[in-house]
Amino acid sequence: MGQQIKLPSNRLSEHAASIARHAADLKVKTPSYLGYSTGSAQSLQYGLSEIAEGLNGFDSAVRKESENLRNIEKAMVEEEKKLAHFIAQAIKG
Repeated sequence: MGQQIKLPSNRLSEHAASIARHAADLKVKTPSYLGYSTGSAQSLQYGLSEIAEGLNGFDSAVRKESENLRNIEKAMVEEEKKLAHFIAQAIKG
């Protein structure tokens, strides 16, 4: 009866840590010093700037998601402990 019941919830925190480490890699920077020879080049630069701003929003979204995963894991660990205690009590009789 001395065996400890352990469930695999800590995998979530591993994924969350990995996601958070690489969140900064998602940032895209476009140079603002480009010269424009035609209106279409200016339009292209404007479009790329909008895309870069949208992609930079991913950084905060990924960080928030990794924090959510950590919170989920904490809740799962607590529930697993309760379940393990319940099972141990049921086995004891």
